[in-house]
Amino acid sequence: MATTSTLYFTFCREPRPVSDLSHGWGSNSQWRTSFSRFYSDEDGLHFNWYGEVDIGADPPALQAERPGDPDPLDERRELLLHRCFVRSAPPRDEDDRFPFEDRLSLTTAEWPLRPESIVHMSRGTQSM
Repeated sequence: MATTSTLYFTFCREPRPVSDLSHGWGSNSQWRTSFSRFYSDEDGLHFNWYGEVDIGADPPALQAERPGDPDPLDERRELLLHRCFVRSAPPRDEDDRFPFEDRLSLTTAEWPLRPESIVHMSRGTQSM
């Protein structure tokens, strides 16, 4: 499963299927696509820090003009944490997900996620 499912936030990984925002926008797409930011600091582990939707909350905190994502929250969290499906069976549409707007902060990367490991961080308070 983990070695054959679509790997997100990755430009190229032969022979595995990948999905990245820099795909399909023409010859200059790699240079015009913003970077995904995955990092750790004293506050925890931060996945896709620039994502607009905090999926640490249930339901996720959405902007008013943004409709809800129909994908199950546990699958969205797994996809952001591992960049692919590792534990759950890949759904039929696993190559058609869009995790690029989600963000998640954790104190530990254990799976399955424990509720106490999810941290709600305000992006304005975090040092860049």
